[in-house]
Amino acid sequence: MRVTPSTFRRHLYWLKPKFELISLSDWVGRAQRGKTLPLRACAITFDDGWRDNFEFALPILRETGTPATIFAVSHMIGTEKVFWPNRVARILHTPRNLEGCPSTIWLRKLMPAPSNRALTPGEISKVIAACKTLMDRELSERLDQIEKELGLESWPERPLMNWDELYAMVESGLVEIGSHTCHHTRLNDATSDQDIEREVLESQRLLQERLGRSVRLFCYPNGDVSLKSLDWVQQYYDAAVTTSCGINTSATDIHQLMRISIHEDISYYQQ
Repeated sequence: MRVTPSTFRRHLYWLKPKFELISLSDWVGRAQRGKTLPLRACAITFDDGWRDNFEFALPILRETGTPATIFAVSHMIGTEKVFWPNRVARILHTPRNLEGCPSTIWLRKLMPAPSNRALTPGEISKVIAACKTLMDRELSERLDQIEKELGLESWPERPLMNWDELYAMVESGLVEIGSHTCHHTRLNDATSDQDIEREVLESQRLLQERLGRSVRLFCYPNGDVSLKSLDWVQQYYDAAVTTSCGINTSATDIHQLMRISIHEDISYYQQ
């Protein structure tokens, strides 16, 4: 799930003459007030708060004058923590080491045979999808043990932005920050009411405190939306985005907005 800087730049220059590139909060504000929406509006969004958003995307946003929204995982900003799918992918890139690691038995059962060969990106994606049957906390604990046994407890570079970088994004005047929960916890029916409340509210509180800005947009991790999480988000945010694919209109639920995923080799949309 990546786009190179050159491809991102090409996307923006392709979009500019065809769409009104607008901030998500601007579009949401117009929709809430019943104002006329642009015939063709496009909002650029980034999930998670990756450091490469600051290093590579921000200069291109400045070059093209394009507004964007970054949905940051508040309690992971400025830390060495990494999201569990990325941890799984790194472990699977060294499959020959797994057979001698007792704590990988459950993971090897999810891998295609033979389990000692290099996996393709598609196969890694399928393993990650299979891991989603486990709760986030259990996944994290299992991966902690595997990384300890394999000596993979640290990353060569800090993957996420720190607070200074995130603040610089905001100060550019082009980037607004939304919440993507505290720890990227999936807000599904298996998540406790207390965890949902904390992930939705504490992330907003910390982002507002550290950035000195109101945070009124939300993004559901993995696109998971339970009725309880939707209720909390509706109370404290003006709008929220999902991972569902589609184009939004004034009739779309403002707290379940759709998006179109962009990857290096494909943009996916089916009407």
